[in-house]
Amino acid sequence: RQGPRGGERRGPILRTDSGGEVFHVEAIIDERSSRSSEKQYLIKWKGFDGRHNTWEPARNIYSEDILQRYNGNKLLERLRQTPEASDPSTLTHKIFEAIRVGIEKLSAGDAETTDRTRATVFCPWCKFESMHGRALTNHMKKHKSMRNYDLIRDCIK
Repeated sequence: RQGPRGGERRGPILRTDSGGEVFHVEAIIDERSSRSSEKQYLIKWKGFDGRHNTWEPARNIYSEDILQRYNGNKLLERLRQTPEASDPSTLTHKIFEAIRVGIEKLSAGDAETTDRTRATVFCPWCKFESMHGRALTNHMKKHKSMRNYDLIRDCIK
């Protein structure tokens, strides 16, 4: 049997009810936007070497955890470049640590699944809370002058 890009299949695989094959993602390596502005991810497939990596549209990634880990790691890298990330008294550091711990939990497989439509979200600068992400995004605009606003806003998304 053949795997992604025709490579010899050695990794775990699932069969769907419709008879199609689903390969396991080991890691997301990179991302890009296609000509049609659709987000695509460069996938490292579990059980295959790097020459079998493929660009896949976001709709083909069935694991929300792997997407969250990839996006969380991207945010950590951006936050790590700020001087505040290493100062425990700053909001940037607290958000950095929260994301880092969340990624560790996802990697360990013990992160709790939450219903995002019902989760209460909080403003990182004040005590404002909302059941709707859009309301929080609108509220947070008043904090635009705060240090690392853009990075922290991206972390909340």
